[in-house]
Amino acid sequence: MACKYHWVIIITFQALLFADHGHGHRILAVMPYASTSHKSTIVPLISALAARGHHVTYVSGKPTEQLQNKTNVREIVIDMKVEFTVANRGAGKQSFFENIVERPFKTKMAFLEKFREVPESTINSTFKDPQIRRMMEKEEFDLVLISVITAYVGYPLAWHFNCPFVIMSPNVVLADMPFVMGDSEHTEYVPFIMSGFTHHMSLMQRTINTALVHLTTKIPKSFNTPVFDKLVQHYLPACPPLLDIEHNVSLVFTNTHPSISYPRASPPSLIEVGAIHCRPAQTLPTDMEDFINDGGNAAGFLVFTVGSVIQMDEMPEKILNVFKNVFSRLPQKVIWQWKTQPKNQTMPPNVMLSSWLPQQDLLGHPKCRGFLTHGGLLSTQEAVYHGVPVIGIPFVTDQENNMIKAVMDGYAIKLAWNDIDEEQLHGAILDILNEEKYQLNVKRLQSLLRDQPETPLERAVFWTEYVLRNKGAAALQLGSRNLSRFQRNLLDVYCVLFTILLCITATIICIVKTIRSTQRSFKQHNK
Repeated sequence: MACKYHWVIIITFQALLFADHGHGHRILAVMPYASTSHKSTIVPLISALAARGHHVTYVSGKPTEQLQNKTNVREIVIDMKVEFTVANRGAGKQSFFENIVERPFKTKMAFLEKFREVPESTINSTFKDPQIRRMMEKEEFDLVLISVITAYVGYPLAWHFNCPFVIMSPNVVLADMPFVMGDSEHTEYVPFIMSGFTHHMSLMQRTINTALVHLTTKIPKSFNTPVFDKLVQHYLPACPPLLDIEHNVSLVFTNTHPSISYPRASPPSLIEVGAIHCRPAQTLPTDMEDFINDGGNAAGFLVFTVGSVIQMDEMPEKILNVFKNVFSRLPQKVIWQWKTQPKNQTMPPNVMLSSWLPQQDLLGHPKCRGFLTHGGLLSTQEAVYHGVPVIGIPFVTDQENNMIKAVMDGYAIKLAWNDIDEEQLHGAILDILNEEKYQLNVKRLQSLLRDQPETPLERAVFWTEYVLRNKGAAALQLGSRNLSRFQRNLLDVYCVLFTILLCITATIICIVKTIRSTQRSFKQHNK
């Protein structure tokens, strides 16, 4: 009971902290195209800024339930022409699930290929939208919050409203953004998010890591951005090149923290707000609580979900039977997210299917013993925040790297969809349930994640208001922003030093030759 009221006090304190204490500014948040997980990093900040009395306009691609009827928040929903789905994106007409099992590499490439069609559609959908055009004609803003995923839409809006802007990344700081802030990508120890490497890399891995950063982000960016420029200038003819606007960024928020991400050197204008969406667990719905406590249930329960874009009913029958058979052998209950109504499925009595899961409330429940997940960044952050060991079965994008990091940190076991079987899955579940090291490691990381002078949300609010108060963050900008890569790496200095050394060496050689020549002449003269 004391613990319950402890959280009430904390929540009340945060409500007072985020209460309106001054002049409300007008803020535009731009994320017209994003998955549910990407939105989860910006929505808490929007809510907190609105609670502080700021007026926030949020441009999104679909209605956001958490922002419905929020005071000081207006959501502009754009009619996007591209839907975020992974169904039927593999080879042939099979489901994504079937293809990730049979053709994992080809399916991952097909998934990533989808994103090539997004920018053009997003730019056109945004700037054609009558709500956006009306907003641009009649309104003014003090700050623009831009998702790095759709920066090509956010930059022109920040330029149009002539105000400072802050970039938000749903993951690590993406390649080339450190350079924009005056830093470097540090590919010598910071692994690319889809490399499969850790922060301890061999010479070959560092070479591959550096090549991946350039081949997958920096080089495509240099080719793609001029194309985006032309699309944008069709609607805003006077808009400067996007890369020119980008160099005026005030701050960059990243969804990272040293306890759950690979630490890196960073400029003052890069602010880590990892686990910004995490919160204390709240009371579960009655049906879930009753299911968990049915018969006393001293064994606890497991949570099984694979994120917001994968459909569980696409799972091949062979793999589905693996999970059903293994779950039936467990004394623990299992709460399994299944977004659609399962057809012709008979589940073991200890399994509960639900189309929606209050994931953090489940993970924070005292009887939660383990978490089966696809390894999405938000899910792994929630697991650490609530102190729950993980079995990760990654699909695409950064999920593989997230699970490699989790395994390295000692609180997770990683499996693969294309070779999972009953013995392997059952053994992994027994390990995280019975081997103390998984629980000890996740509790250690939980302590590190929570041991901060303020919450990530409070930090994000402070720095957002810092930019508003100071009309930018000029005091935080590194002087190296104005230097080229050649200059930042001191190649010009080394050339000067080498030239000086060469001149000194040449001078010494000339002096020595002159002395020797003089000596020879003197000897010949004396003969």
